[in-house]
Amino acid sequence: MKAIEVIAVFSSNGTPRPMRLRMIKDGCFEVIQIRKVLYQIEDKQADVSYITFRCQGNLRGALKDFELLFNKSTCVWTLLKI
Repeated sequence: MKAIEVIAVFSSNGTPRPMRLRMIKDGCFEVIQIRKVLYQIEDKQADVSYITFRCQGNLRGALKDFELLFNKSTCVWTLLKI
């Protein structure tokens, strides 16, 4: 798991939708444009609410699936799988 920077749009009820993410790989910034959110699951464990997003985006010219985790209490985005 790795904390990342995400640009997201929030709906009127406060639900985020990720649009673009940026991570550091080999000392350089890498930006991934999110093409589609396949699904999102809201969950709560040990009084911590979070949303898991399964997304598709372009990574180095190829369409890849990945998972993002949004912690609602700290507003931190984490990259789970790529």
